Amino acid sequence: PTLRGIRDRALYRYGVRNANKVIVQTNRQATLLKESFGVEATPLPMPCRFTPVIGSAAARPFGPPRVAWVGRIDRMKRMEWVLDIAERMPEIIFDLVGADAHISSLADYAEQLRVRAESIPNVKWHGALPHEQVRDIYRKALCLCCTSSYEGFPNTFLESWSQARPIVSSFDPDGLIQKHEMGSFTRNVAEFVEAIRELSISSESWHRQSLNSLDYYSRNHNQELAMPRFEKVILETIRKAEGVPMLGTSDLQVPL
Repeated sequence: PTLRGIRDRALYRYGVRNANKVIVQTNRQATLLKESFGVEATPLPMPCRFTPVIGSAAARPFGPPRVAWVGRIDRMKRMEWVLDIAERMPEIIFDLVGADAHISSLADYAEQLRVRAESIPNVKWHGALPHEQVRDIYRKALCLCCTSSYEGFPNTFLESWSQARPIVSSFDPDGLIQKHEMGSFTRNVAEFVEAIRELSISSESWHRQSLNSLDYYSRNHNQELAMPRFEKVILETIRKAEGVPMLGTSDLQVPL
């Protein structure tokens, strides 16, 4: 429904309806595909290239408390929310990492956000950053803040959990954040402020959510565990496909 253009929508429908196997990131996505297209899908945890943090790097960061916001500039990401939150929490530094908008209709919106962000003393506007620098942003932060109105399963969630950082978010895929106590699910700016303040004040609460985040990531999204699951599904799909010889594991190159 959110794809722009007839060509993209047609190609999406063709791909979904003609694939031998459809893999999704969440049970919710599987349900939507079944309801909308009559297609059975297999949920699999996505792999992430961030290495799980170990030792002192997983500890609560020193210095003034910081919160990270990482994402592309888009109206559904609602970056203006994090600016509202920052204005209510002058004691917290907010690091904003966002790729520049390449869609002309978003150019004015992105520029308004940048100008406003740079006018708030406790907000640091970083623009787009390479992955190595983004990892440093996570490690300096108490948590990741996600203000999106909807998502699929953001890579930023996996990156944050890999660095033992909980997430305060207005979107919770399959209720995982709440179920595994890896942060807080929030519905408005006031609830964001409350949840972030608890993490900044309560070391006990932060450590519990931090350990839960790293444990969940390590058991589900670490590449060494996630990629073999994909390989298994792909090989089973090939085996069932008519007229296609079965490949051995060594014959199938799965990119890491």
